[in-house]
Amino acid sequence: RMLAGLLRSLPAGIPAQYLVERYMKCAIGICGQCTLDPLGIRVCVEGPVLPAELLRQSSEFGTYRRDPCGSRIAIKA
Repeated sequence: RMLAGLLRSLPAGIPAQYLVERYMKCAIGICGQCTLDPLGIRVCVEGPVLPAELLRQSSEFGTYRRDPCGSRIAIKA
């Protein structure tokens, strides 16, 4: 929640990078456990540090997280 709030408050022209945490089962991008929807960004391969411009395109960042089984769990405000 904190990083999503920071991303929303940061003006679009300011470059920033965020460290995204996800459960990683295989750590080589095969299982899809760490994927950011709908972009398909695999945190274990393309991350874990991602630019703010990329995270702004993700509808998932700051709205839900995944548990160890890969199920979506809504982040409560």
